[in-house]
Amino acid sequence: MKIKLIIKSTWYFYFFVAGIFLIVVSPNLFSHGMFVDGLLYSTLAKNMANGIGTFWTPHYTATLAPNFHAHPPLAFGLQSIFFRIFGENRLVEKFYSLLMILIAAIIISKIWKTLYYKYAWFPLLLWLSTPVVNWACVNNMIENTLTIFILLFVLFYLKSEQNKKHLFIFLSGIMLSFGFLTKGFVAFFPWTFPLIRWFMLRQKTFRIALIETIELVMYTVSPLILFIILIPEARSSLKTYVEV
Repeated sequence: MKIKLIIKSTWYFYFFVAGIFLIVVSPNLFSHGMFVDGLLYSTLAKNMANGIGTFWTPHYTATLAPNFHAHPPLAFGLQSIFFRIFGENRLVEKFYSLLMILIAAIIISKIWKTLYYKYAWFPLLLWLSTPVVNWACVNNMIENTLTIFILLFVLFYLKSEQNKKHLFIFLSGIMLSFGFLTKGFVAFFPWTFPLIRWFMLRQKTFRIALIETIELVMYTVSPLILFIILIPEARSSLKTYVEV
């Protein structure tokens, strides 16, 4: 009974963390205006929702970036779905950003519990207290979407150490493919995770960590290669992105 009471009482800490975060971000989250990058991403998504530009060739304006390739298009494509559903209200992009932060918080909690740690509200408090997280949330930054895929990579990789190893490593690689389609090459930095984890904990041999890294690279790159081979628009889009 005492243990159940302790577990139940931790929910108060989750509400406390969420409340503090909302108090901090709400004045800017629900006001007019955003940082210029967030406004750019919102415009690309809204145009895509209205049939102006395509998924592989987003459109900004007729005179400025009519074919936008500074980033791959996945984040804009996902946000465009929200504009299709909810219309062109100025709060749509704000709601999308907040939802991405909420999903990221849930995944962080899952990661913490996968590591057999208690009190998952504590890492959430540390993460949400970081000023750049608050700033990205209210300004519709592309990193909000990227964070989801990076965290899912970590979660699936940790689960691969418990059961269904190859399935979860495959899913980890797929998440980094989505990360690349969101913000490009920066999504590949988690490839170092198995080797860093081996170096810090030595729970497995270096050989196994190296093999897992090679598998992750293969599962990340293979879907992108298929896109390039099978979809001409994807090939053109990603080629232009690399050149830009």
